[in-house]
Amino acid sequence: MKDFFAILFTIAILLFAETAYTLEINFAPVLFYRNTKGSEEFKALGPVFEYENDGKAVRPLFYTDEDETDFLYPFGRSSKGVTRFLPIYHSDSNEPDPNSAFFPLFWGKHNGQSYGGLFPVYGKMLHRFGKDEAEFILWPLYMRTEVHGRSTYTILWPIFTVSKGKSYKCFPIYGWEQTLNGVSQYFLWPFFFRERGDKKMDAFLPFFQYTRWDDAWSGSIMWPFFSFSHDKTNKHISIEAPWPLVKYARGAYTQTTIFPIYYNYERSDMYHTRIYMWPIWYDSTITDNLNNYYKYNGRFLILTSWKNIKSQSEESTELNLWPLFYYDKNEEKKFWHFPSVFPFSYSGVENNWAPIFTFASYDKQKDKSLFNILWRTFYLERNSESMRMALSFLFSFEKNSQFWQIGFLSDLIRFKGELSDGNQTQTQVSESSLYKTELFE
Repeated sequence: MKDFFAILFTIAILLFAETAYTLEINFAPVLFYRNTKGSEEFKALGPVFEYENDGKAVRPLFYTDEDETDFLYPFGRSSKGVTRFLPIYHSDSNEPDPNSAFFPLFWGKHNGQSYGGLFPVYGKMLHRFGKDEAEFILWPLYMRTEVHGRSTYTILWPIFTVSKGKSYKCFPIYGWEQTLNGVSQYFLWPFFFRERGDKKMDAFLPFFQYTRWDDAWSGSIMWPFFSFSHDKTNKHISIEAPWPLVKYARGAYTQTTIFPIYYNYERSDMYHTRIYMWPIWYDSTITDNLNNYYKYNGRFLILTSWKNIKSQSEESTELNLWPLFYYDKNEEKKFWHFPSVFPFSYSGVENNWAPIFTFASYDKQKDKSLFNILWRTFYLERNSESMRMALSFLFSFEKNSQFWQIGFLSDLIRFKGELSDGNQTQTQVSESSLYKTELFE
């Protein structure tokens, strides 16, 4: 049997099967190759080895196309100037702040000024992690950060912190910090807290918490389980007793929670979320009539999900009947596959892992469509000019405006009918490129 396939494959390569395509060799799912007008497609061992003009893969080790390159996804990925391999390597080449890290080394630039370091021995960073400048020596022994010209010094992070006029902390005994809206303090963290400024707050957690503004106040007993808040300006009240099981709110937004039986949240006429018998049912709606935008999300038992979006520029539907079926449709494409092993849809999952577990799929883009079972073991392909179907090397059928053709053994044996003016058909039977018999009707 092995010798038979080897001979058949060799003959197929030598004879260059005559189809609407320049060359097609079909022994799917073991091997499939097509070359048509400079466009190549190659697949071997199902979805494991793949080569196309716009993408290449050795699944699940490697995948690349014009937008991204993945290696051992989700650990390694390169896209839009950012390359990472978790947890040891990261590189961002985008201006104005290119930076890289190959743990424990890191380096980068900001406005042409270089920085770098060896963690935790010594390092300096510019405009990273929300800081204008950061420097450390034998971290956590010493660290200095700077924001808007103000320096903060930390010894034995997070125990001793000093920033002149801004913060003084000896964690967890005492902490003082000047904020944009006042002063906050803690004593014996996490028990005693105090704030003074636009907001006044006193707390002895978990026993009580009391916060007040000019026109509103909130309080908690056995925080965070029992709390009450009242906003006079927005005429809003909320009660949680006990959090997170029961909540009632009316005013700026409306919320009723009796977990896990019922949850309802509404904010103006735009946002609406409901949950029934969590995790059985969840749905949410965003409606923006001003911008002609509508979005609906739903979930059943968390992993089965659906989404519908309508706007001035698009209309799309996505459905994931996990673990059976995935469907995605918009104005430019329609796509589905069976089964749907993964309950979430990300490009990295769809490119690297999903094809391995996909037994049947349908992909339509503009005027081209492909129905595919077991990695082209059977396929039906259509475009605006022709259609072709094949069952591995056993059988094929092709039709376009000029001819129809039935093929066997990877098209080594062909029955071909040519369509001519006057609707006359010319039929050709071919066993090889060296022996041909023509029949005329």
